[in-house]
Amino acid sequence: MKRIQERLKKSAKKKFHSNNKGSALNVVLMIFVVVVLSLLSTSRLYTDLFAFHGNGRKLDKERQMEIYLKRYFRETMDTDLLLSNDFTVENTRVHYTVDDMWDYYLIVCDISDEQDKYRFEMHIKTKDLNVSKFQYMV
Repeated sequence: MKRIQERLKKSAKKKFHSNNKGSALNVVLMIFVVVVLSLLSTSRLYTDLFAFHGNGRKLDKERQMEIYLKRYFRETMDTDLLLSNDFTVENTRVHYTVDDMWDYYLIVCDISDEQDKYRFEMHIKTKDLNVSKFQYMV
């Protein structure tokens, strides 16, 4: 009977020690998984921020070009006849066509630089030279 009890105690000790080793391995594994996931999520966050910053710069450049062209068209219409033209400003090619629609001028601009191309349509009233419609085209 004593032998059986001693064997049971030894086997219980072995199981207890082996469970501790397994649980320590599980803890280490979980810490490793948490660290890897946090690194991956942080790197994804930074790549999204860099992409957002690049898109912000692109939008700022488009807005500046839009403001410049509105002013250019209005000044040209005020002093002279606005005709279709093609020119380059700061490595950006601007090509626009002008159609006289009696009440307004329909101006379609194609703008391209090294990275991208875009196009917009603008309506400028002939009476007061205000921009009545402005829309980007796909």
